[in-house]
Parts: sequence; structure tokens; C-alpha cells
Amino acid sequence: METFDTVIIGGGASGLMLYKLLCGNNVIIEAGERVGKKLLATGNGKCNLSNVSLSADKYNAPDFVKPVIDKFGFDWIVETFKKIGVLTKTVDGRLYPYSECASTVLNALRRGVNACVGYTATEIKKDKNGYIVYMQGNCQKHVFCKNVVLASGSKASFGIDSVNLFCAMGHTAKPFKPSLCPIKVLPTEIKGLGGVRAKAVLKCGEIEEKGELMFKDGGIVSGIAAFNVASYIARGVYPDLSIDFMPEYTISDVEKLSIEPDGIFHARLSELIRQRAVGKSIGETIKNFKLTCLGLCDMNSAQVASGGLSLSEFDVDLQSRLHKGMYAIGEALDVDGICGGYNLSWAWASAGKVAQKINFDRRL
Repeated sequence: METFDTVIIGGGASGLMLYKLLCGNNVIIEAGERVGKKLLATGNGKCNLSNVSLSADKYNAPDFVKPVIDKFGFDWIVETFKKIGVLTKTVDGRLYPYSECASTVLNALRRGVNACVGYTATEIKKDKNGYIVYMQGNCQKHVFCKNVVLASGSKASFGIDSVNLFCAMGHTAKPFKPSLCPIKVLPTEIKGLGGVRAKAVLKCGEIEEKGELMFKDGGIVSGIAAFNVASYIARGVYPDLSIDFMPEYTISDVEKLSIEPDGIFHARLSELIRQRAVGKSIGETIKNFKLTCLGLCDMNSAQVASGGLSLSEFDVDLQSRLHKGMYAIGEALDVDGICGGYNLSWAWASAGKVAQKINFDRRL
């Protein structure tokens, strides 16, 4: 039986970063045919690594996230990528590799990595001096380790949910739900807008998100603003939606304009606004374009999922309170943030936190 200092379950962003930061003899167990595949799709292929506005209030669990982000924040992320050979740049507050190509990041992260690909971890058993991790691929095998880290993420974007491995050890988890994903609305309310984009404010109860909206046939609203609102809907906020297509103007200002809607908006949006304005003013329709929320798109359409292992069962070092030497990082924990590089920031920062703890303990 092979022996390792640390076994990392999951070769995504957090798992790869953890491997790069750890000392000793370690291995990644990855169910896919190669590590880091999901990274290639992040930031529309540009890989939005972080954000200059990185702070705990961008996440669902700010109190849990804060001590990690404070220590392993934006500056640390920039320096860490420089150390592994990736030059970065900031564009409109978002951090990207200088190449603006996700493959640059993936190549640097997987360089020199010891990974057991094509194998799925099936069980973790506690041993006198550590853990035995069982896996299934072309054959059954198992390895021994002192530390085991769950970095498997969720089923978002065809990922794999492996939190059951820790649940079998006594942990509890909140079921994963699509979070950063398109929103489904009544198709008739955006009929004819397939392919149309608009800069606007999307409102959901007291939540307001400004950004680009993209409309798709069949009643789908996508774009950054929709994704951020979806993260609140995923956690139980489910009122009707509305769009303010001219957030820079008041209703009164819009009414005073001498320009018709087709001189302001895409022709198809202009026509729909006219149709929806029956019984009310054009200005009111533009500023309060109501939508009926029918839910969120499925997990395959989601960039990130809400849910994961219960945070109360992990300490400040992201170590299990139930079993010493067991850790969880990234999306495996019940932590998710809004669009703009915040979820990858959590992947890097949580990996940094666990690496610091394991490397420190190894020196003792």
C-alpha cells in the first residue's frame, strides 16, 4: 500500500493549488481523465482569478470566510501565481492571467503534480496513525495518508459531488443547488428577446444587481446580474423579478425624453416594451419591467453551486472538528460568492489556509 503525507480528493482549482503549496509526498485523486478541466471555462476562457474588491461580504458565510480571506487575500493570490510562474494583470478590478487565457493558469498548476486520474475515491477509513482512502478506476486500490483533504467541489458544470465521503465519517452537508446560473422566467414575458443583451439592473426583492443581462429563447435570463441574483434565489429568496433598463434615469426623466424606445434599445426590446406598456406609461415599463421567476436552470448550466459541508463542523484552519487530519476546501464547504472572481479566490485562499496548517504540523 502506497503511503502519502496528504491525499487530496479532487483535482480542480483548490486541489491543484493546495498540491502546489504543500511540502512532502502528496497525491491528488481525480475522477476525470485529467486534472483542472473546469478551469478552462472560467471567466469565459480568460480565467478570472480574483477581484481587487475581494472581501468576506461577497460570500454567503462572511464570518467563516473572513479570517481566511484576510490572510490569503488579493495580494497573496497575485504573489502566489507569480511564484508558480503566472504573470497577472487587473482589468476593471478583475484579476486575470496576463495572457487572458485559462490554459496558462492550468498548465502552471498541473506542472509536476502527482495525480491518480480516472479514479474515484469511494471510502475513507480512519487508521491508528492516519487514514486509508479507497478508490475505484480500472481497478480497486487504496492508499494510506496522514491527512486527507476534500477538494471535490460540486456537480456544477459537470463536476462531481463527493461530500458523501465526509458524511460517512459523521459530517453533515446542505444539499447542493445551482447558484451562479441562468434564471427561468415566464417565456411570454421576454418573447422575441432571444440573443438580445442589455445593461440594466435586475431586482429581486431588496436585492439589486447591475450588469449585463442576456436573454435566451424559452424564458431564460442570463448574464452577470442574473447569476448574482440567482445566488440569492438558490438560498430561498423567491419573489418576482423586475428589470430597470435605464438605472441612470428616474421615471420622470424617462417620461420627459423626446426619444422613442427604438432610439434607446434594441428593436426587439423596444417593441416588447411597447407591448408591455398597455395600461401604464412607457417610463414605468422601462423602469419596472416585471418578470415571473420560475426557478433556476439545472446544475449543468451553473458555474457554482450553493450548499456543501456544514461550516460549524470545521475550525478556523478548515480542519474537521470531528477528525484531526481531515480538511475541506473550495466548493466542498458551504461557501459560495458572487460573480467576479470571488469563487476562485475562495478556492485559492482556502487551499492556502490548509497548506499553512499542514506544513506547520509537519515541522513539529
